[in-house]
Amino acid sequence: MSLLLPASAILAPIAYGPPHWRVTAYPGWNWDEEVAVVTGGCGGIGRELVIGLIHKQVKVAILDVIPLPDDMTGHPLILYAKTDITSAAAIAEAAATIRKTFGNPTILINNAGVAAPHTILETPAEFLPKIFGVNAIALWLLTKEFLPSMIKENKGQVVTTSSVTAYMALPRMVDYCASKAASLTFHEGLNTELKTKYKANGIITTIVQPSWVRTPMSPDNADEIERRDGKMLSPQEVAGRTLKQVFARRGGQLILPDNMSFFSTIKGWPNWLQELLRDAMGRSSLL
Repeated sequence: MSLLLPASAILAPIAYGPPHWRVTAYPGWNWDEEVAVVTGGCGGIGRELVIGLIHKQVKVAILDVIPLPDDMTGHPLILYAKTDITSAAAIAEAAATIRKTFGNPTILINNAGVAAPHTILETPAEFLPKIFGVNAIALWLLTKEFLPSMIKENKGQVVTTSSVTAYMALPRMVDYCASKAASLTFHEGLNTELKTKYKANGIITTIVQPSWVRTPMSPDNADEIERRDGKMLSPQEVAGRTLKQVFARRGGQLILPDNMSFFSTIKGWPNWLQELLRDAMGRSSLL
């Protein structure tokens, strides 16, 4: 294991170069000519992504249900569209405005997410379509809308914000963990289809899987979590690492912080060992 993880850190970005392993970054990117779509771009990680993109002169379309912050209003590189990303019709309407204003997007960052703490039995029936709609189904709808033009030009980036909880279900977060597991499967399947079905060797895919992040979605016991597990990631840290990947024009998997990269191996552990870890983390998460 001590040798496998460092080797994986080197080989993973190369393996993500469709249709075969690629060492060099993809050519043909001029940031002041690129158009990015960022979901959930009005706050948290999404806001920091938008700030970083416009700093590089990338035109950014924000799809969100939260109002645009005052300090972003009127910015020439920002287009805001209040959009329910669980609705294909709403996405299509926003996409038409984006194309008319900026042109076809070359970067899609599926960042929006929702979460709320409750056990399986406490989960409101009406909340399930919302959390799976935003955290999972929207990935399909947004990609169906914006990927075809990327395939046509053989150029694009699709970034999926997931979570380390894709590898482990925690008490009072089972719906969230399941939706993030779906986002991981989506990312892996998209990357494979781009390679094998569409031969789109110019489209880059990245998945970002952070641990706890201090955002408006942070649980009420965030301070207790930090005392127990250490300092949470900041939105700036997650966005910074994500944008570093985007601007490097390299696909891959980012598990944050780096010392949690072993989470991706959990499903390969013996079941008894997985149960021990789930029990320990489950008890800890209920404190």
